[in-house]
Amino acid sequence: MANVTSGGDAGGFFIETDVPSLAMMRLALLLVVACGTKETASKGPAYTPAIANELAVLAPTCELEPGTGAIRERRTCKGNQVTATVSLDGKRHLVTLEIELNAWLPKLARDRIDRALGPLLAKPVLAKVSAGLAQPVNEGSLEGVTYRTTMTGADPAHYTLSLTW
Repeated sequence: MANVTSGGDAGGFFIETDVPSLAMMRLALLLVVACGTKETASKGPAYTPAIANELAVLAPTCELEPGTGAIRERRTCKGNQVTATVSLDGKRHLVTLEIELNAWLPKLARDRIDRALGPLLAKPVLAKVSAGLAQPVNEGSLEGVTYRTTMTGADPAHYTLSLTW
């Protein structure tokens, strides 16, 4: 409630109020919004057009789905004997990347993975992942990336690669 009183040397009026000033209300609203929308820092690399283009060589046809929790967007992409699932956070950074592919030889699988992931992974990580494609199971963690590769079957073999940041 506001009270109006007269006074002052110029014969003006003063308004006394019980409510916070508009500036204080704006500051409080700004603090509530800023604190309420805080996201955790992204750990994975940014999903740039260059990375999207490299992955599109493997799997060019994508369907976009909303994510849940920390994953805000999920893309399931398909190509010739390849399926890739890309999970992104709210800042469009990679959270997980899963690739399934069929190839007649481990070298063919490695060549396809090396080309697609070359711009995405540090060389030591790419070397570990690529070398692991020739093994039934290869898993580990290096430079902030947890990886797992599996190879099953033959003629052609089925390769699965999972990366988590």
